[in-house]
This record gives sequence, C-alpha cells and structure tokens, in this order.
Amino acid sequence: MGDLAWYGQYSAWGKVENQTNVLPTHQPFRLQNQYYDNETGLHYNLFRYYEPECGRFVNQDPIRLYGGDNLYQFAPNILAWIDPLGLAKFTKKVKNELIEENTKFFGVPKCERCKVTMTKPKKSKRGETPPKNRLAN
Repeated sequence: MGDLAWYGQYSAWGKVENQTNVLPTHQPFRLQNQYYDNETGLHYNLFRYYEPECGRFVNQDPIRLYGGDNLYQFAPNILAWIDPLGLAKFTKKVKNELIEENTKFFGVPKCERCKVTMTKPKKSKRGETPPKNRLAN
C-alpha cells in the first residue's frame, strides 16, 4: 500500500473547502475527476471549465440544448445526477447500470486501500417529490 499524500474536503458543488498536503505533492484532481487549473482557478472537464464557487460551467455546453435547457448548468441535482465530462448529465440509474455492467466484466469493485467491497447505496426517500394533493385539484 502507498502513503496518503493529500486529503481534501469538498463543498456540495466541488469547491475544496479544506485540504491537507501530507507529502509535498501537487494534487490537481478535483470532484468527478476534474483537473484544477492553477492559472484560472477553474476546474477543467475535457470539454469546458467549471467554477465550483457558483456550481456552474463558465462555457456554454458544446452539445448545445441536447445537454439541457441551461447551457451552463452542471447537473440539476448533484445527489441524483452526475456530469463527468461536462457534456450531458446522467441519472443515478444510468450510473448504477454502468457499475453493474463493469462489475460483470471486471469483478466487484473494492477499495484498494482497505479492501472493502463497494456496494450500491440503498434507495432513499429523501428529496423525492411528494405525491400530489388530490384535494387541491
């Protein structure tokens, strides 16, 4: 096993709130594998730059409206959606399907450091839209 070189805590939208360099190293990777650009302070997603302070991209989506109505939006809800390339958002369902497909080919994902098997999170009722009030209609 290797030694811990860097430790960081992120805000909900990917801003590094606190970081500790255990070893004298530069750690440019950020939330969802974004690359930190020292010159601009922005996070690079291969196709455009992301500003974690305000939680949105600074460039328009290169795939235009296919990515959604808001050309600068990261993801509508970071707890339910991911946008790893900065092109199109994916739901947790799609992400879980990809995990299952990768598990078939590469085996069960495990933490390399502690060897704990990773499992899919349990379905939560938090944040879901409540049922419509039938009396209000």
